[in-house]
Amino acid sequence: MDDPDLRTLISDLSQQSVDFARCWEMHGVLAREGGLRTFNYRTDGFVSYQQVSLTIAGWPDFRLTMLLPAMS
Repeated sequence: MDDPDLRTLISDLSQQSVDFARCWEMHGVLAREGGLRTFNYRTDGFVSYQQVSLTIAGWPDFRLTMLLPAMS
């Protein structure tokens, strides 16, 4: 939250979306480093993915995040 651009983005999103503002205030918007993620798709129901996040060498402000199909 030290980044002024990020604070501006959060402010703009909060003003434009009551849902975003509510989730942000509830701390429902959190950074995730990895783990199991499950989404409820209208057509496919619940689908799970393994989230993998990698920091890019030499670029500490950038991260590559992938959602890979979870193995059952």
